[in-house]
Amino acid sequence: MKSQYFSLPSLAKSLLAAAALLVATQAYGYKRVYIHTDAEEDYLAQRSPDKPESYYFFKGVHFGGYIRDKGLKNTPFIDIAKGMAPHLAKQDYWPAQSKETCDLLLIVSWGTTSPRMHRDISTRLFDDYYDGEYYDNIADRDYDESEFRWYGKQRNSKLLGFYPYIRRDKFTGISPWEEYELRAAMRTERYFIIVTAFDFQELMNNKQWKRVWSTRFNIRSPGISFQNAHLALSKAGADYFGKKSKDLEHQKADLDPVIAEVEIGEIEVLETIDVPKGHGILNSLRIPEYRR
Repeated sequence: MKSQYFSLPSLAKSLLAAAALLVATQAYGYKRVYIHTDAEEDYLAQRSPDKPESYYFFKGVHFGGYIRDKGLKNTPFIDIAKGMAPHLAKQDYWPAQSKETCDLLLIVSWGTTSPRMHRDISTRLFDDYYDGEYYDNIADRDYDESEFRWYGKQRNSKLLGFYPYIRRDKFTGISPWEEYELRAAMRTERYFIIVTAFDFQELMNNKQWKRVWSTRFNIRSPGISFQNAHLALSKAGADYFGKKSKDLEHQKADLDPVIAEVEIGEIEVLETIDVPKGHGILNSLRIPEYRR
């Protein structure tokens, strides 16, 4: 059998090719936005393409992370809401004119993960029963933002929408390479936004938090200002608001300035709500335990 060897020129070419592939892969990952979106079946069944729906924004949880990030710290919630509104309109969601006619309450949480400070669920898996009990125990009283430290420390994969795809105790249906990409993505800080819609009339009339859909999206944060990142994230989510997908979607981030293609009304953020908000805030952060 002939022995195989590489000459120095051919080895150098191979190394250069491998380096080029690595750079290209990292560059693509740098601009990749991951999107997880889910919706209740009864909502999808009644959703009519001919009937627009209206909403109010409600400020959720701000996950500030553990690194100095002036862009994240100095971006007010109203700027995130204004940047998102034109893209919600593409799915026929419009600012509400009154509480009597409003269809949805959109709770928006945002921030960054902190992978270097705390291990994630990808390496430390808690029992499933612990999730529900923990959420429910907190929701029994009005929420305190300090309670979310546990969630932020241990649940980066849930905040990002990766959890149903990388569970070690269940077959998730993704390839080893896809799993590697997701775990690699969690090794650095990532900006994320979570938008969860609740039935507003059910909330006002019956004091029930009826969740109808949730969309979350994230992008690698180093090298990108949050002022630009939140606009790119909302733009990437434009095709997914109010929809359901079994797969984790992704697309290349568009970091160019956003130009509103539709005219929208005045953006209103509800400051108070006449129900215990702990239930809604926690429910807005939930993610399905499995691919649905």
